Amino acid sequence: MRGGCSRPAEFGRNREMGKDLNGKELGKGISQRKDGLYVGRASCNGQSIVLYGKNFQKLKKELEDKKKLAMQNLPATDVQYTVSEWFDMWFATYKLPVIREQSEQPMKSKVKYTFLDRIGNMRLIDVKSIDVQNIVNDLLDEGKYAYSSVSEAFGRLRECFESAVYNHLIATNPCMGVVMKRNENKASKEIRFMDKAQIKEFLDEIKDDWWYECFYIMIYTGLRIGEVGGLRWEDVDFENRCIRVKQALISVRKKGERNTKFGPLKTANSYRTIPFIGDVEKMLRRQKKKDEQLRKILGGKYPGDDNVQNLVFYTQKGTPTSRYAAEHALNRIVKRMDVLRAYKAKADGEAFVPFIKLHPHALRHTFCSLLYFSKVDPKACQQLMGHANISTTLNIYTHLGGEAVSEELRKVEDLIEAEKVV
Repeated sequence: MRGGCSRPAEFGRNREMGKDLNGKELGKGISQRKDGLYVGRASCNGQSIVLYGKNFQKLKKELEDKKKLAMQNLPATDVQYTVSEWFDMWFATYKLPVIREQSEQPMKSKVKYTFLDRIGNMRLIDVKSIDVQNIVNDLLDEGKYAYSSVSEAFGRLRECFESAVYNHLIATNPCMGVVMKRNENKASKEIRFMDKAQIKEFLDEIKDDWWYECFYIMIYTGLRIGEVGGLRWEDVDFENRCIRVKQALISVRKKGERNTKFGPLKTANSYRTIPFIGDVEKMLRRQKKKDEQLRKILGGKYPGDDNVQNLVFYTQKGTPTSRYAAEHALNRIVKRMDVLRAYKAKADGEAFVPFIKLHPHALRHTFCSLLYFSKVDPKACQQLMGHANISTTLNIYTHLGGEAVSEELRKVEDLIEAEKVV
């Protein structure tokens, strides 16, 4: 009988079928032989299923699984992966060989904390489209994770289930048909950067800080924090007054431990030459002296192996400059600036306005803003920033253009306020 499941014809010819030795009904398709062994039989989509076992509950569940697979025109198998088990296998086989090492943990974590924590223990064959849709709806309603993070995690899950289809583990992908409705009231992603006044205030505040030279150079070169961490003195060309970006410091977490190593840059365009701008050369020479002083204090050698001995930037402990260390320093500096701003506002009888929240990438965006307001051509900006696509540069330029228009409108508002008719 195709298109459904039935018990074999012999069940109807033997009244003992479907019962145990005590005469208790066992359910459709299951019986118990005189030797105590349970037998399960079914015919689904032209497939004949016969199972034997000593444990009734186990055999009953296995029979239902085999029938479900037969109904989906899938081959019967003794292996039933959970979503988490299959995701780990899929990721290691299909994804890991084609991604950068430092991308592994972030990718896996996004899927784990959004989807696997909710359906990871379910079997692949039991997950339905409505299960995935409900999770997507809940994640977007909760607002705990950014829309982009949920979307990225969902994309990975969809790939994972699609691979399960190709491997004949499930008949259809439960992610198909799932919709992600964007919140129309949600503001576009903020691009954080400092204007000229904020740059001056920031640099004035950190003149005596360990990070002064590093943050100055980030502001006036647009280097990514990984590129800063991987910068070596051999990459600094004082004769031709430029920096050649060749490698990045990457942080990889494996088995609960974070390991720091040097690796390739983000994109092919990231390999670039950045000319000295402003006092970048002066800051680099100051950093060279500071490097020599710190090396003496640490006994002539930095902690770690030989590949970290010729870096341009280190922390005060002599370790390479990581994203975590830079973020921690920026948070500390901004908190200190806010305290000073609060005291000044109180003394002047004005409302307290906090300094903008800074992260390492905000310093990179600040460099891009300087290029924009200096009317640097977008293509030249793309080359200096190391953007893979001109669209990335244009998106930032468009955002900055909106900021400039808003500033001009504020000037008009001030003029109207000054000439308001009484």
